[in-house]
Amino acid sequence: MRLLAMALLVLAGNAKASGFFFGDNGTKSLLQGGAFVAQADDVTAFVLNPAGLAQLDGLHFAFDSQFMSQQVTFLRQDPGFDPANPSTLINSVSNKGGLFYLPLLGISYGFPIAGRTFTVAVAADAPPSVGRYDFGANYTTDAAGHFVETPKKFAPQRYALIRDDILVLYPTLSIAYAIAPWLQLGISGQVVITNFSFTQSLYAGDSLGMNPMNQTAEDPNFDAQVAVNLPGKLTYTAIFGVLSKPTNWLSIGASYRPPIPVSATGEKNANDPKSTEGVSIVLSPLLAKTASVEGSKATLALTLPMELRAGVRITPTSRLGINADFVYQGWQSVDALRLTPSDMYLVVNGVRTAVAPVTIQKNWQASFSGRLGAGFELFRELTLHAGVFYETGASPNSFYSIDFANPSRVFVTGGASVHLGPIDLVGGVSVSPVVTTVVQNGELRRGQTDPTITAGVINSGIYTSGGISGTIGIRGHFLEHGARPQGDAPSLLSMFSKKAE
Repeated sequence: MRLLAMALLVLAGNAKASGFFFGDNGTKSLLQGGAFVAQADDVTAFVLNPAGLAQLDGLHFAFDSQFMSQQVTFLRQDPGFDPANPSTLINSVSNKGGLFYLPLLGISYGFPIAGRTFTVAVAADAPPSVGRYDFGANYTTDAAGHFVETPKKFAPQRYALIRDDILVLYPTLSIAYAIAPWLQLGISGQVVITNFSFTQSLYAGDSLGMNPMNQTAEDPNFDAQVAVNLPGKLTYTAIFGVLSKPTNWLSIGASYRPPIPVSATGEKNANDPKSTEGVSIVLSPLLAKTASVEGSKATLALTLPMELRAGVRITPTSRLGINADFVYQGWQSVDALRLTPSDMYLVVNGVRTAVAPVTIQKNWQASFSGRLGAGFELFRELTLHAGVFYETGASPNSFYSIDFANPSRVFVTGGASVHLGPIDLVGGVSVSPVVTTVVQNGELRRGQTDPTITAGVINSGIYTSGGISGTIGIRGHFLEHGARPQGDAPSLLSMFSKKAE
């Protein structure tokens, strides 16, 4: 019997439960379908393409607030079910985590060196993903010892995810310079701050010879709730950017961030009863008679994906800009998740056994997205933005789960910028229509006390995923010096006019 080892193994699978992105950073970028890498003309360039900061002469700032709501539902079924006639014995569950707040803040100062702009920026952002989910699982019993809401019916997702709250933050220092009238380079150095907190259950009935292969036979009286809270170790990464403007009407840009190895370690402080770090397991009353857990320290290791952006921007007139981007995210870096216990032991009938390192395969794959957006200056004080983008899902269908409910999908975006002298107010929405995903023969298995036993499948069923983001931002620009990153090349419209003459 290996209760703790299996608990860590199962929960490691959820360590980046909010890892798939939901939209994009930067209000103006998002409102133009996430197509911004060849424009990058505000402080959010520090994360999208730091070379664009060389366009920002003088003092600039940006502050964005994005409110994200991702609606996820799951109707669990047994493998091989008929999608046209699903069982109704188990309730559908949905995310009750509510709105998730995603901030972005940055300030830059550009000044002339050798007649061209050199810009320094300090900023902070977080990945564009929903970092909190709550599907709930009520294990409360009445006076007779019966569940008030039996988890078998009301929390069928409990072996995949009950709740999580994940933090990833990037404090950033950026520099950029226009090394030629038509070429700008930039780099953002980032500190990576993380914390992983999540809860789910595993099944202890196999210790008594019970290993149900369908969900109706599972007995929640043998569930053990496992909670993990692991603060990440500080690590570092960088974003490299380039922006070329061969003419006033054409811009070409690209940026690259390498994969980011992340390690998170936690241990409960025995002297502080309120401490939540490390791993805690609440055993069922039956299992607690024969087993106990010593220690609470563990280290989680995973690699966040490489990200590559490339795009073009065309400005046929001074009032219209059209952007097209391609984005590659290397989620195959998360082929497996690894968690290593330290000084942790499982004690069963007086026998003390050290918990070995555990690994779980995820088999994720690269994700691609194509993006198209535009901004049109309706009049001097108002610019309209609109865009659309399509991205592929990174989780194979057989491994699809509520903790990674991000299928191939479309985002439709739109909004406006109001120009008030040196201040711009930007706002709008991004909508992802609901997508239904059917998994008839899943490969995710229920966590239980003996990982050598083949357990029942837990991810077959019907999923829906969609949502909306509302975003608002403020931009400011002051103290310009008059430095310029590029020369006075002719506009596209003027070039066509000359040819016509």
